[in-house]
Amino acid sequence: MMLRPRLLDVNARLATFCGHREQQHRFLGQLSAWEAPLKIDGRQALRRHRRAKGFSQRELAERAGVSFSAVKAYEAGERRPSRQALTRIIDVLGIPTEDGEMLLASAGYAVDLSKIADGRYASWDVRRLAEEVEASPGPAFVTNQATDIICANRAFRRVVGLDLHVRLPDKSNWNFFARLSDPRFATRLQNWDDVVAFLVGIAKGHARYTGNAEAPAPFLERPLERFTDGDPSYNRRLITLWEESPVIPRRTRMRYAVRWWRDDGRMLRFACLMHVADIWQEFSWHDWTPEDAETFAFVTSLSGV
Repeated sequence: MMLRPRLLDVNARLATFCGHREQQHRFLGQLSAWEAPLKIDGRQALRRHRRAKGFSQRELAERAGVSFSAVKAYEAGERRPSRQALTRIIDVLGIPTEDGEMLLASAGYAVDLSKIADGRYASWDVRRLAEEVEASPGPAFVTNQATDIICANRAFRRVVGLDLHVRLPDKSNWNFFARLSDPRFATRLQNWDDVVAFLVGIAKGHARYTGNAEAPAPFLERPLERFTDGDPSYNRRLITLWEESPVIPRRTRMRYAVRWWRDDGRMLRFACLMHVADIWQEFSWHDWTPEDAETFAFVTSLSGV
């Protein structure tokens, strides 16, 4: 399902619910530009490389096997190129590998990291990765770029109420971002706004972030669709946070905090570290470290449950 119909539907429902139509239109507008927060404007970069090669728009179109009107529209920002068309243009213009991958990223397409990184880092086998996560003493889990939970240890499952027998990744049930609009999960998260603002900032700072609502980057489309299926009151809060949250550049280590309500009304406090688990598969490892003695004692007690 395309993102635009879903967001427009949510937009209409929220306009009735909270009267923030102007905010919602600004939110949709943020999801419509062909420009990534890695400081490269795809339109300008394409025009710059074409001119550096000495090609006219018509000559580039002929050499790349696309129409003149398509090239003109790409550079004007009126149309988003397909991956195949953009790849042919990159090849015709002889754009260096790293610049070419950045140009693909600016249009919302996946980057081939093997072309711009060396082979010193091995990729994880998911089963072996799950074993490594299970060995962590505190709550730990691994997500992909779409925040699907790939694997999680027993401690994390017990803390958040994830059935120990659920096989991961179960993308129909466990996407970390999508769960934040499920009251059964969201009402337990005392600092909901802080966690959502952190995830939104990372999404906006991702190299493949794009707002094109007709063909959004895959990592953003599915979580947003599933989030909007949840409680409408959380959708309203998401719109506000999306507008207000600053871009968070992706780094190898990032921190966030979790304040989690237990069944008995006591609060668990975690200092969370998110760091790179696998650069090739774009996996991120999350460690939730207890911040106080009560949280530590509770997590320790889970090891024998």
